[in-house]
Amino acid sequence: MEDRYSFWRATAFFQVAKVPGVCIRLLYLATNHPATKIDLAPHNLPRHPERVHPSPSVLPETERLAICATLGALLLDGIDLQCMAKSAHWNARGPLFLELHRLFGKISGALVEHNDNVAERIVTLGGDAVGTCRMVGLGTRLDDYIGGTEPLLDRMHVFLGLAHAARIGADLDTQDLLTQMIRELEKYAWQLLATVQR
Repeated sequence: MEDRYSFWRATAFFQVAKVPGVCIRLLYLATNHPATKIDLAPHNLPRHPERVHPSPSVLPETERLAICATLGALLLDGIDLQCMAKSAHWNARGPLFLELHRLFGKISGALVEHNDNVAERIVTLGGDAVGTCRMVGLGTRLDDYIGGTEPLLDRMHVFLGLAHAARIGADLDTQDLLTQMIRELEKYAWQLLATVQR
């Protein structure tokens, strides 16, 4: 009986991969089962690096290491949220279709840009920016997203809280980068809330 369930879990991802908006975490459920024999560890990066690469930054190595770890976690969350917003963009329906379709597209586009800035900040500080689908599925701190405007708003609020927390203890340049991201995403969250508010 266990073998039968093992086979189902190992093939679940391939059965639903064609459905738009399927959460990446399903890939984790499918590939994390022993039946798949897939190694989830990145082959070229350590899980918990103890050093950072040389950097033009004047910050001490220990501080750069801590900031890179914080930003690395936020990067995974940001990529996950961007995928959610893109899925919402594709699947917008109803009388507010045009407004929501455009707004979801703007949110997704803004996250692409901000995620890129976060990744480049990590590398500038000497870290490794990891953002593959597999690592996002393993590392995101956001709940799964199936669809809908209010669930996306909830996940945006969680992400904004994580971004606010990431500013604590960061250097001024990293704080500035995160402040710009927070400011734009808070604006879009307000616009989204105002659009659907009754």
